[in-house]
Amino acid sequence: MSKSKSKPTNPIDRDFQILDHTADLRLKIKGSSDKELFINAAKGMFSVITSIDNIALKERISVELRAPKKEDLLIDWLNELLFLMNTEDMLFREFKIYELNRGYIKAEAIGERIDSKRHKIITEIKAATYHNIKIISDDSGWSCEVVFDI
Repeated sequence: MSKSKSKPTNPIDRDFQILDHTADLRLKIKGSSDKELFINAAKGMFSVITSIDNIALKERISVELRAPKKEDLLIDWLNELLFLMNTEDMLFREFKIYELNRGYIKAEAIGERIDSKRHKIITEIKAATYHNIKIISDDSGWSCEVVFDI
């Protein structure tokens, strides 16, 4: 995969937004629930990596993680998806979360194996970072900002 720092051509969705950051990539993510926040974070990350519209829903991979708090769990979730992308040559477009609480997630990532003829990697993400991670829940829903090392 080649590394490119060009901005992705994907349209900006209201559920995640690319924000300027000094050296890395920062996404602002929103959701009506904590589950939706985690799903939108994953969709936002893969939308930066490639055009998710080109990812077929062929394979399902189960993900089950534990972490001491929800912020840690979100970063672990995103990094596990990156790990699966890099070790299993997978790209994901849809995500289902079956259980999510303060320290546990049971979910499924749905997508397909990378096909270099159909999938162009726009931005290579190395990792989701813990830099200033804070999940906020208020009357307007759930939100957070995630900084990615690219």
